[in-house]
Amino acid sequence: MKSKHLKTVLLCVPFSLFLFSVQAETNADSLYITTMKSAVEQMDTLTQKDDIQLCRMVFERVHRLYPDDWLSLYYVIYADLTSFYMDPKSANSGRLLEESKKNLALLKEYENGDMSEIVTLEGYYYMALIVSDPANNGRIYFTNTISAFEKAMELDADNPRPVCLLAFFEQKLPEMLHSKRIAKVQHDKAKELFSREAKDPILPHWGERYLSYII
Repeated sequence: MKSKHLKTVLLCVPFSLFLFSVQAETNADSLYITTMKSAVEQMDTLTQKDDIQLCRMVFERVHRLYPDDWLSLYYVIYADLTSFYMDPKSANSGRLLEESKKNLALLKEYENGDMSEIVTLEGYYYMALIVSDPANNGRIYFTNTISAFEKAMELDADNPRPVCLLAFFEQKLPEMLHSKRIAKVQHDKAKELFSREAKDPILPHWGERYLSYII
């Protein structure tokens, strides 16, 4: 009788462990979604570099907990680039660009990542390099910037960010370097794509503010 009871208990253990594993995974997923949603919502509203860097720390912690997650690393880079653009001449701008370069190399290795968004972020990084030293970096990274945004558009024709950022970038170039793309047409295209974009609280949805700078 005792042996039969023990056998029943042992048979129940794997099932109990399975339930515990499922519950732990569910809780982990819930924690991830809640934390990421809160951090991204904060990023959407922050206007001070120090606050953005605090938000970056949250994304970095999430990525340490979920190393297979591409989005948290994506937002670490986005936070650094956003901080850079707020004050390109600051003492730590070089560090922000170096961190972005290092993390972009890691991000591009993620097979589960949205490559259109990742390559768009890479183009945004090349833009930052040009802003950091226009006289020297303009001629070096001009092609890289355009190629990145064009590739991002090829990967996902419905992604508004590369359309918007490329139009913004091209209109800042000397007229002789302009492509055949018409700024107004690209502006309207990006605006429509932004309006159709799924309003997911975690997935990338930034960039619409650049529309106001496109003539």
